[in-house]
Formats: sequence, structure tokens, C-alpha cells
Amino acid sequence: MLGVASTYGPLVLYLAIVVTCAVEVRRLRQAAVEAPEADPLYAVEGSRAGSSRAILFAYEAAYLAGGPARVVETALGALLDEAWIESTPSGRLHLGRRGDLVTAPDPVGIPVLSVVAGGPPAAAREIRRRASRLREVVDVSRILYARRLLVTPPAQQRLRLLTWGAASLLGLAGVALLLVTAIRSQQLASAPVFLAAAALLVAVAVPVRAGRSSLFRSAHGEAELEALRASVRDKARWVAGRVWSDEPAAPAEGPWADVDRIADALQRPAASRPVQLAWLWGREDGQMAVAVRGPRAIPDPGLRRGLDGRGGPRVRAPRFRSSSTGLSTPVHKMVGPDDV
Repeated sequence: MLGVASTYGPLVLYLAIVVTCAVEVRRLRQAAVEAPEADPLYAVEGSRAGSSRAILFAYEAAYLAGGPARVVETALGALLDEAWIESTPSGRLHLGRRGDLVTAPDPVGIPVLSVVAGGPPAAAREIRRRASRLREVVDVSRILYARRLLVTPPAQQRLRLLTWGAASLLGLAGVALLLVTAIRSQQLASAPVFLAAAALLVAVAVPVRAGRSSLFRSAHGEAELEALRASVRDKARWVAGRVWSDEPAAPAEGPWADVDRIADALQRPAASRPVQLAWLWGREDGQMAVAVRGPRAIPDPGLRRGLDGRGGPRVRAPRFRSSSTGLSTPVHKMVGPDDV
């Protein structure tokens, strides 16, 4: 009995420590999502920073949904809709034919337009990659961090270090346990050695798996994003019900069917579009749809194809240098019971 306890006891104790570490890592990550910390680096003055009822602008909703890449996609969709830029069928972008000066107070669209104008026609994916690094684009997230809709980069870094630190320490302890077990058993093909090797693999994999999910939005941020998506879908359903009221209802094709139907209708020449669509689905609606839906909500097939070629750039933690975004994009028009 003592021999069995001395052989398998350390293995049981080791596995118990592994499970405890995995549970603790999971608990800390959950706490970071459900109760994100405030960071002075991301402080923003104004009533919108402290109000949980303040409506997010389209670019802010875009960052919440998909980071800097989604912000650029939203800006490109708006610029193309206003003819500041044009796209080819293959998804390359160049300046449009508008000759008037840019006077719209759009602190994100204008810098993105400068990226398109700063060189020869380029693929939409390349424009997105370059524009995602603009200070005006990453500064959009400041209000999101101030309202704790996103997990701050310092918290993400600490949890990454904790996860890999726990995996490294448990791995070293597992290697030592495997060596001791092999020496004591004097047979590499024995059951204790196989169990020690399996415990080592579990020790390395469990903490990493417990912290594998990406930390970006907080729990409140997820709820805010879902509310925005629901508002866009409700507005699209309301518009579709009036524009195509004389047509039989199409079979349900997912929650975004009405948004996609509107985007597809806007691809047609202006003369062949439903007349009511321009009245009921405005510029702000289109921007918000791209913000929360992504490139699929962009009516232009060339730009959509250019952006859909691959996923957007990885979301990186921004470092801010300015104190305010100066956002002045019009508030999106929503129709629903929870309008504020």
C-alpha cells in the first residue's frame, strides 16, 4: 500500500495542482470580462464617458464589433457611397470624381480618404491594413475603454503572462516528476511513467486552453454590441416590410436576411431601386449596418469583394497620444422600442 501511495501520490497531487491553476486562470479571465478595470490612460472627459445609456456612433460601434479594421471598412463604405472613392470589380480603390472640397466633419473618413489618395490604386485589403494604423482610427476606441466596454491592454497583458507563466512552471514541474518517476520505476514502459508523461501534457495544455479565448470585449461590451445588432436588424425588418410589402415574405435565411436584402437592392442602378428605400434607409443606417455586420452590408460589390478576400488585421491594443476623438458623426437613426 505504501509503495502504491509513494508511486501514484505525487501524480495525483500534481494533477490537483494543475486543475487548481486552470480554475484560477479561468476565474481571473472571467473577472476581467465581467468587471473590467479602469485605466487612467484611457480616461475621457464628458457625459458620454460616464453614461451607460449614451448611444455609440457608427465608428465606435465598428470598433466594438471588429476593432480598427471594421472602423476602416465602415469609413470606406461611406466614402464610396458619397463618391469620394471608387472601386473596380476586382476590389481596387482609387479617388472618385468629386471635385469639391472635403468639408464634412468626419474625423475618421478624411484620414482614411488620405490613405487612398496617397498612392496609386491599391487593393481594398491593403488600404484597410494601412488605414488601421491611423491615430484617428485607434482613437475611436477611447470612449469604449472609458465606458469599460473593452478589456484594457494592461489587463490583457497580465493575463497572458499569468497563463504562460503557469503553463511554464507546471511544465517544468511535470518534467521533474517524469524524470523522478522513470528513475524510481527503472522501466520506461511502466504504467507510472506513462501516467507521468500524460500528466505533463495535461499540465501544459490545460492552462493554455483555459486562457485561449481572446480578451477583447467585456461582458457589458458584448451586451452593448448585441443591442446595436438587434437595433439594426429591427430597422432593416421595418424597412423591408414597407419597401417590399406587396411581395410574399421570403423564407427566413438568418437574422441578417433583411440587412443583406437591402444591401443587395442598393447594388442596383438608382433608377431600378425601390423608391421608398432611399427615404427609409439613410446614410447613418448604412454606416451602422456595416459597423455591426461587416463588409457583407456594403452595397458596392467591388469593395465588398476586395474586403472579403481575407479577414481583417489582428486587433492590437492602441496607444493614445491625444486627449479626445472629437467625433461628430451623426447619431444613427434606429426604429425600435429601446431608442434613446
